[in-house]
Amino acid sequence: MSTQWGSKGKNQDIFLSTFKKLIENIALYKKQVFFTFLVAVSVVFFVFLFFRRRSEINVQAANILNNAQQHYLKQKHEEAISLYDEIINNYPQSQVVSLALFFKGNCLYEEGKYKEASTIYKKQLIQYKKSKSIPFVEVNLGSCYEEEENWEEALKIYEKFVENNPEHMLVPGVYLAIARSYEELNKKELAISTYQKIIALYSDTLWEKTAKFRLKELDSDKKTE
Repeated sequence: MSTQWGSKGKNQDIFLSTFKKLIENIALYKKQVFFTFLVAVSVVFFVFLFFRRRSEINVQAANILNNAQQHYLKQKHEEAISLYDEIINNYPQSQVVSLALFFKGNCLYEEGKYKEASTIYKKQLIQYKKSKSIPFVEVNLGSCYEEEENWEEALKIYEKFVENNPEHMLVPGVYLAIARSYEELNKKELAISTYQKIIALYSDTLWEKTAKFRLKELDSDKKTE
């Protein structure tokens, strides 16, 4: 943690610890590894990062973002998108504009508009490479590809994510997504080896339990063939 955060550092460490536990427990058994809800919960953390430089523009944009998040968490996507667009169009130099793009993409994703969401995520990956939300953007883009059953593109995104972010808190879930993509591409042996890797790296976690469950399913499929 940056020393610039001073006494707030401990609070952030506690927040990150809690956030990490959330990741292990939310939506683990669902098909998609989509972390929109988790990122929505963590928006306070991201907004805090941008508040380090308290320019008037940043504060105004962050306040709008906070208002947008209230709508987003209530699944009022149209209202949320309107506010995200206000930030994007009226505060293009704001430090929170990348987050506005990100959550707009999430709203579109949750509305089933995967092509539009993908366009937003790709734009963010190009324009805001240093944003703290980029790892989440990459994972959500992978999820868009999954929804479109474009497993090869999803796999590329996930494998690149692990390569570039080996210590990121989302990595265990991404490994599951990689294994799932292998399954859908009928690359069963690669899927099995990936599940085995998860079991070896993340023992005594829900990730391990999920991997073991999938291995049993694959073994059962083999016996019925």
